[in-house]
Amino acid sequence: GGGGRGGGGATLPASASLLLGACRALLCSGGGGVCGCSAEAEALLSSLVRLWEEAPPSSPIRAPLLSLCCEALLPPLDPIHHRHSATAGTPQIAAAGPPPPPPRLLTAWAVSLPKLLWQLHDTAPPLSGAMIDALRRLGSGGGGGGELLQSLQPALEPFFCARGRHGGAPIFGPFLALPRAQRQAALHLVLGLRPISRGLLCALARCALADARPPRSGDVAVELVRAVEAGGWSGAVDAQAQASFYATLLAEAGGAGAQPPGAEAVRNAALGALRRAEVDQGAAFVLPAAR
Repeated sequence: GGGGRGGGGATLPASASLLLGACRALLCSGGGGVCGCSAEAEALLSSLVRLWEEAPPSSPIRAPLLSLCCEALLPPLDPIHHRHSATAGTPQIAAAGPPPPPPRLLTAWAVSLPKLLWQLHDTAPPLSGAMIDALRRLGSGGGGGGELLQSLQPALEPFFCARGRHGGAPIFGPFLALPRAQRQAALHLVLGLRPISRGLLCALARCALADARPPRSGDVAVELVRAVEAGGWSGAVDAQAQASFYATLLAEAGGAGAQPPGAEAVRNAALGALRRAEVDQGAAFVLPAAR
């Protein structure tokens, strides 16, 4: 039958599309989120959240169900956010408004997103981008969404890079493998955190160092340096954490003498950002020796 396409490219049966459409009509009539927060509407939304949690990562129901959950659970998508989203240019369903959804359902749904981002890796960039945009909307919508997003920072680390167990090699997530649109959306998400945790900054640094090594070019590492610098201007990264990030890259991304192009690019970007931070802070930072 007909229907939409999900995360893995499979076709959603027409009957499932019709059922989701009926759920949308019941939950979001009048464009107002969970209509009246009735017991029946809450029970239906609870079932949809449970379906979202239990569906296989690549199920074709993922994309349309994500759209419905966003409409029912999240505040409206403002034009500025949409212009910078990973799904800009694609058809968007009208966003939800008040009344707010039950907090327990919003939390259950939101905490599932970082894990699914990691599970999908780079197999479904449009779905990954839509989930990143959903997290950004969560953080910008008020009503406790910002606090909830802040609490998800440890869960977001593996999307970039997880720490190896017992001091082992780091485990890189999908960030480096995703297309530029999804990477940029993820960095916009991170820059919306206040503040960015040290653990998440360390994950960004590990990604930058990996991108500085052959055969990679270092372009993503330069994007990461610029993002952290922007975070310093916006208040998402304090001066000490910012300097530590740059110093780590300078110490680890190649030593003296001939360097791979990626290492040279990231060292130049980090050094430039560090010098600008010195001017901004009115103090010089001591640089560690390159390894």
